[in-house]
Amino acid sequence: MEKTLEEMILGAESRASVSAAIREAARRAELLELRRQARAEKAGRDLEDLEFHRAVVELLYAGGQVNQDIRRKALERVQLWEDRQTCSPRYSFTWREWLDMPPDFGRRAILDETDLGLSMRCNSPFDFLRAEWNRNRAQK
Repeated sequence: MEKTLEEMILGAESRASVSAAIREAARRAELLELRRQARAEKAGRDLEDLEFHRAVVELLYAGGQVNQDIRRKALERVQLWEDRQTCSPRYSFTWREWLDMPPDFGRRAILDETDLGLSMRCNSPFDFLRAEWNRNRAQK
């Protein structure tokens, strides 16, 4: 016996399928919202890292000269990463390269807004300056 169109549309099977589809759509909408929120939070952290590194390069290259104390401490951090094998060699190699550059080139490299600059700032050897930077920001 064949079902009528009305029975197919309003039948239990159809209602169950519609309910399942609605639940799935709601689940996907929740996931999309969580992803959107995560991307927004990441963008905020990335912007904060860029602002921090802008302050770092001002200290590191003040007066067009390399601040050797900051450079030395950053290189010590890079060496620590290598000794402990706590990051990809790519980061330590690139940071060593950047810290050996003349000020204008080093500034551009550190503040580069490409994917490379972004990932390098996420793995920064300048964290020893972050607490002071945070205190200065809080006072403003």
